Parts: sequence; C-alpha cells; structure tokens
Amino acid sequence: MFVMKQLDIALVDFNRSVELDSNNAKSYVIRGISLKLSGEVDQAIADLNRAIELNNMDEGNLATAYYHIGSSYISMEDYDVSIANYSKFIELRPEYGDGYNMRGWCYMMKGDYEKALLDINKALELDPNDSYIWDSRGVCYYQMGELDQAIADLSKALELDPKHANSYCARGKSYYAIQEYDKAVADFNRVVELHDKGVEANYCTCAESYYYRGMCHKALNQPDEAKADFQAAISSSTDQSIIDNATNELKSME
Repeated sequence: MFVMKQLDIALVDFNRSVELDSNNAKSYVIRGISLKLSGEVDQAIADLNRAIELNNMDEGNLATAYYHIGSSYISMEDYDVSIANYSKFIELRPEYGDGYNMRGWCYMMKGDYEKALLDINKALELDPNDSYIWDSRGVCYYQMGELDQAIADLSKALELDPKHANSYCARGKSYYAIQEYDKAVADFNRVVELHDKGVEANYCTCAESYYYRGMCHKALNQPDEAKADFQAAISSSTDQSIIDNATNELKSME
C-alpha cells in the first residue's frame, strides 16, 4: 500500500513534467515505467512508444524503453512483441545478461526451448551470479522434462537467493515429478511462507503450491494434510483448472 501511494505521488510529478515539455522523451520513459509498476500497462506502453518516436534521448534511455515495453507485453502474454523489443534492447546493450535472459524466458513460454537455452546460456556467461538467470534455465529444463538438470539449476538459484519463491516452486514440481515427495513438500512450504510475507512466485501461484503439496501428502498417505491443502487451493485460486483438480481430489478421498 505504501509503495502504491508513493507511485501515485510520483506520477503527479511525472505528469507535470510531461505537461511542461511534451517533447522530452526521457519524461515519457520515467512516467511509462511508473505506470507499468502501477499496473497501467496500456498507458505505460503508450508512453514508452512515444519516447521512442520522439527519438531525442540517449542510448541508455532508449534501451530502457525497449526493455520495459518487452516486460509489459510479457504481462499480456504477447511474447512475440516482447521478443522484438528485447532484441532491440540487446542490440543497444549486448553486455547485459538480463536482456538475453528475458528474451530466453519468452522463447521458453512459446515452447521454443532451443532458442530459449541459447539466450539463457548467453545470459549466464555475462552474469553467472544472477539467481534469476539460473531460475530461468531451471524452469526451462523442468518444462523440457530434464528434471535432474532443473533441480541443479534451481538449487543454484536458491544458493544465490534463498528468498527466490519461483525457484522453490519449480524445484518442488521437479521433486514431485521424480516422486521425492518430502523434498517437494519442503519447497512448497517455502513458497507458502514467502507468499505470506508478500513474496510471490511468477511461475506458479500459491494456490498451485497448495495443490501440489496436497498431492505430495496424498502420496505420502497423509490424508488430513492433503485434504487441508486441497481446500486451501480451492479457496485461494482463481484458476478454474486448479479448483477443478483439487475438487476432484477431495471427492476421490471421501
């Protein structure tokens, strides 16, 4: 709440800056980023594109505009547009691993794992101590079914950042897939704990973690814990597939 209030205050100043000089591209970049953080994605994209059209800012701000357009379109699941903008960012800032990582994430979400790994591996060459990049490659390997490699990469991400909720979530799914249920439960416990502290995983929701933790408890013959998790998944989810799956599991345990 405090952060959102601060953003609202900042936007008043950024709006004034644009009013005073409507041809200042940098002002549109700054306001666009603030709008994106406020959840006003369409307006953010409009500001960032306007900044690029004006073509009167330095290369650093131009790269920043492309980067934030890319991340804005990720939130809309328009990965092709994201890839195009991250490619522009990479042209301007090839020394930054983050651009390759984010473009690789988009390729992964499209199911193009070969291109995803090329980009993510390049990102790791540039920034080998970035937990987000190790997380990206771990998630990619998970989606490819290469679970041992996924667990290794996600564990590295957590070594670098023990509060990386996304890595616990993806590693928990990987452990579940290889039937190491106790380890999976421990990871899903951490996702829930971090959720309660305001730290979210972008690869899966807390409700999904409840569901998978319930499945682990069921496999471990712990029906009371399983039922509690399935109920939590149902009550906390807006994803109908999770609600349906958890509901069916509860019915099967009656």
